[in-house]
Amino acid sequence: MKPINPNRSATRFPPGFTLIEFIGVMAIMAILASMAVPVVVNQAETAAINAETTNLNSMNTALSAEIVHTAQIPGAANWAATVATWLMLPTANISTNARGYGRVYLYDTNGLGSLTLPYVQTGGLAALPANPRLMIVSSLSANLPVVSGGLGTNAFNTIWNLTAGNIPSTWTNWPGSAGDLLIQRVNLQPLFHRLILNAVDTNIFGSYVVQSGTAATGNAYVLTNAPVNLWYLQGTVVGLYDTNNGPTLQNLELNQVMQGDTSYVFEDEAWRGQLTGWGTNGPSSSTPLSTAAAISFTTLANNFTTCALNVNDTDTQDSCQAMTWSFYTFMLDYNYWCQNGFQYGYQNAWNVISQDPTGVQNITERMCQ
Repeated sequence: MKPINPNRSATRFPPGFTLIEFIGVMAIMAILASMAVPVVVNQAETAAINAETTNLNSMNTALSAEIVHTAQIPGAANWAATVATWLMLPTANISTNARGYGRVYLYDTNGLGSLTLPYVQTGGLAALPANPRLMIVSSLSANLPVVSGGLGTNAFNTIWNLTAGNIPSTWTNWPGSAGDLLIQRVNLQPLFHRLILNAVDTNIFGSYVVQSGTAATGNAYVLTNAPVNLWYLQGTVVGLYDTNNGPTLQNLELNQVMQGDTSYVFEDEAWRGQLTGWGTNGPSSSTPLSTAAAISFTTLANNFTTCALNVNDTDTQDSCQAMTWSFYTFMLDYNYWCQNGFQYGYQNAWNVISQDPTGVQNITERMCQ
């Protein structure tokens, strides 16, 4: 047996944790985890809410695009497919949210007035819908207790007027969270615009045609002594023709894309944005449009160039608005005449202008007085 070398030290291992120390460390980690988990969960929930809010805003944009470009308002059965087409997504991604809960499409049946959804514009409305509104409602925590479709005004307002962090009082026993309830509100009233067309001529009435989306809604409508006063959706194209024979026989004067309330008068065989004040009876039916434009052009040129510059002269006391509208009509007539190749009466108009070399300057001075 070898003797133990007293100079050699025994191998030692580092001391380990005791059970009490291990329990203490685990307790501290549990406390830290309990503090961190809610923060992480809240961040994930906030991110989900923000993402759903962005999705609903995109659907609102898609609905507006559908209405403006096609003159149609989708109903409960086709709203998801319509929005999906504009956003280039599967319909299922529109009808349900990222957590698999169904979105619902609601509208105020009373506020729509005479409209029924789905609505396809085939003619103007005699009255503006009182309160046309839509909603897309989504929940990230439970299926909603309502289905897509129309609601009466009271039931609709219960959801429409809801503030963040609340649920409708009628949703008793709904298991969802108020913080996860999101509502995209869509007010359709700003998308309706008034069209007013008035015939001043007593011999000839203009005609017009309304195009909704990609096709005309029907044959040209003949304007009569009774003014047209109708409401159309934004984006509707109104074609104005020079006589009551319609687009097959006569000339298209103007295509107006409605972006707001619009009005025109038919005077001296032409559509105008404002009355010219010189004659309210159109030329004979055999007079071409360009002749009427040339006649009106020269008449306006005479009135501008022969008007005295004396500010005390009663002829110069027109308001700035009146002068501006006169000049607008002057240029509109010139445009019509130009499009017809200056075929009629060009020498008369040229003579009027050439005889007064300072005519343009005089017109400017009078508009500034």
